[in-house]
Amino acid sequence: MKSGIKRLDLPVKLLSILAMMSFEMDLGARPNEDAPWQHRTRLNAPQRMLPLGIGAAVAASETGVIAVGGGQDPDIGVDAGAVAIWNCTVNEVVMQESITHPKEHRQSAFGNALAIDPAARVLCIGAPNEDGTDKDLGKWPENFQMGRVYLYMPQSAGHAGGQASSGAHWKLCATLESPQPNVGAHFGSVVATDGARVVVGSPNHNSVGFAAGRVDVFVRRGDLWMHESELAIPLPIAGMRFGTSLAIDAETIVVGSPSFSGFGAGSGRVDVFRLKKDGWQHTGRIDAPNPQSSAWFGMSVAISRDILAVGAPRETPLKSQAFPDHAGVVHLFKRTETQSEGEAWQAIFALTSPDPWCGKSQYRAEAFGMSLSIRRGTLAVGASESCNPVAAGEDHDEGEGSGAVYLFHPADVGGTSWDFGARVGARLTAPDAAFDAHDGYRVALGCAQAGMTQAGAGSEIRRAIPFLVVGRAGNPDMSPGPGAAHVYWPHANLPQNILSPLAKR
Repeated sequence: MKSGIKRLDLPVKLLSILAMMSFEMDLGARPNEDAPWQHRTRLNAPQRMLPLGIGAAVAASETGVIAVGGGQDPDIGVDAGAVAIWNCTVNEVVMQESITHPKEHRQSAFGNALAIDPAARVLCIGAPNEDGTDKDLGKWPENFQMGRVYLYMPQSAGHAGGQASSGAHWKLCATLESPQPNVGAHFGSVVATDGARVVVGSPNHNSVGFAAGRVDVFVRRGDLWMHESELAIPLPIAGMRFGTSLAIDAETIVVGSPSFSGFGAGSGRVDVFRLKKDGWQHTGRIDAPNPQSSAWFGMSVAISRDILAVGAPRETPLKSQAFPDHAGVVHLFKRTETQSEGEAWQAIFALTSPDPWCGKSQYRAEAFGMSLSIRRGTLAVGASESCNPVAAGEDHDEGEGSGAVYLFHPADVGGTSWDFGARVGARLTAPDAAFDAHDGYRVALGCAQAGMTQAGAGSEIRRAIPFLVVGRAGNPDMSPGPGAAHVYWPHANLPQNILSPLAKR
């Protein structure tokens, strides 16, 4: 496929620092990126999640665990939410259990935000619309939609806290609340975790003004989860919605503020924090290389070691005549560190849609970059406004807003570095694409376990294949209903020789 995409730079030996376990990936033996990605299955909502369906949030681990949050409904009182858990293996995708609000809160939006660490040791479920307790600034409406986050750990073989297996069940282990409760803050709108820490965004928190936003970090100490730090930036301003997007990788946290108006309303920004000896420190602010008003730079973020991807789903690409206005851009940055200047992030590439007009039938922008996920040298980019034929023989415009996801891979021969650019791996659309379904609203890359192989000297390497979970925001007024989730993987029958090492044990 001709993509017209320039080439970019990325060191690709990924390293996830986990709470109790490190995965070191040997990317010398990679999945066959030329194998076509295929639709594997649609994840159907369990009975207790109907009629909303699923897809408002998705998360996936490197052990085959898939978590999908409930669909969205604008009517107060019916957005209770729920989370469904699946286990993905090479052979099947099996529904494991569904989780509802511990206190059956009717309008908490439980599951509207999800995160799971690579080893599936902790599952974070945001309930951003949950009201505070009576002690929080009095009673309703003073405690309206403060939000909470619920942490679950796998319980298997009579004990909790291990790595999730196909037979594990998830047990509530902690409830997180904002250290500074604020009416309408929506604490838990966004969550991220590496297993040792949980990062929580409250984008509507009135910390220094209306919707300035706030981000808090919690750390696990034994069996307890404790507040570790508030992530503070220099000169926060009202309306920037700091904490709209989050990502954590080892000792780095990235925070997006798409409503920041430094270069016009909604131009956006991203802030980076590093864990130092004296705690979390703000180490840099990143602005778009081509800042524009209403670009929403920072709407989505994804980080893998020294490479950072930032989505600006309403940015107009520089070659605007080749794209619809506000088509969307994903910017990639590379971290550099010097003794004299410290840490810096260099813009190395701007990804744009390979097919922005969708066969010259696209009448609105794709929202390319609405969601991001990066894992094992694959970058997934959600384009939730993209248009597709909704059925054989129908025009593209009938499927406006049905959504799509683009996959990108490193372009070098070995597939281990982005130094030579990116190439398009696939454009994925749902088999049940529908008008305003918004597939690609959320994306999550994971890995399915595929057994053990000998690695020499008596050691074993656990092998896995990648998969992609695509969440659909849905339209409550349209058929096939408000929300869905689909799973894709590179090939229906992967031979053993293209499986890539996941972890050494």
